[in-house]
Amino acid sequence: MEPLALRARSSSASASNSIPSFVQILINRRAMCASSILQNL
Repeated sequence: MEPLALRARSSSASASNSIPSFVQILINRRAMCASSILQNL
């Protein structure tokens, strides 16, 4: 059970380190687009 937990931790850590970088960029772009649209309305 210990090695499985370590593998899960390592995989989740690597995924959390790589994914949010571009996910946050996409979210920021969507937020900016939404704010600009609301301002135009």
